[in-house]
Amino acid sequence: MPQPPLRIKPHLKYIGIKYRYRACKNTVEKTRWNLIRLMAKPKMLITEAAESAGICERWARQMWLYAYSFVRPYTGEGFWLLMPTVNIALMSLALKEFSCYHDPRNNKIIVLLLDRAGWHMSDDLEVPKNIKLFPLPPYTPELQPTECVNPLLKESIANKSFKDLDELELKLSSRFRWLLNNPKIVKGAVGFDWIQKIEAGTD
Repeated sequence: MPQPPLRIKPHLKYIGIKYRYRACKNTVEKTRWNLIRLMAKPKMLITEAAESAGICERWARQMWLYAYSFVRPYTGEGFWLLMPTVNIALMSLALKEFSCYHDPRNNKIIVLLLDRAGWHMSDDLEVPKNIKLFPLPPYTPELQPTECVNPLLKESIANKSFKDLDELELKLSSRFRWLLNNPKIVKGAVGFDWIQKIEAGTD
């Protein structure tokens, strides 16, 4: 069965970055988006952006990509997105993309396990009608299947350097496709016994 095309959201345009910056309430997140906003301006040097944002240049030279991971422990099937940060708006978008990918006819009920990060639990989070969120107990990463996907993802980029985010994104997207094509390996990492029994309908 051919694999569906991988969906990766492109980097936001300047107007989108500006909106995210203005919408931020968390101080650290607002500083990060302010730096991204300044760097998106034509001919803006990183030293100038760092000074305007009120942060050190060394910190400003660090750039980010975040992998949003969805996996089905029973089969090892997965779905991944790359985003520039983590927040409520992007989590809402990720849930919508996942819903459309996994249930395009909107005739299933998807139970999604997730931790209690602020952008997972907010009342402002937009959750598709076919997804039911099931928050895990606090401080229990060992119960979260997607935590076990991270080593499979990181091993492809560990101890390597990349000249820019575009190069890193290409490497990660290649790894995502490899994981999509190797569900048995993913299942071996995330197929917790208790989840297998629940989905199989056994005690």
